Amino acid sequence: MTQQTEMPEFLNVYEAGAFIGGRSKPWMYQRCNPEHKLYDPEFPKPVRLSVRRVAWIKSELSAWLLRQVAKRDASLAEA
Repeated sequence: MTQQTEMPEFLNVYEAGAFIGGRSKPWMYQRCNPEHKLYDPEFPKPVRLSVRRVAWIKSELSAWLLRQVAKRDASLAEA
């Protein structure tokens, strides 16, 4: 018997930016660019769907958001 995996929900750059709090297209790409000063190595990388189209996996964005909340909570607990 073959095991099926559930298809992840993909969000384009505008949907992904809106999902994480109304972020812009440049903001999204700056977090993914190692040469940019705002690069975040923990930020989810987009998936290339075609030559001119990328998308982010919604569950990965959710996990990143939860990590940001955990970091905030940890810093508040230390204060």
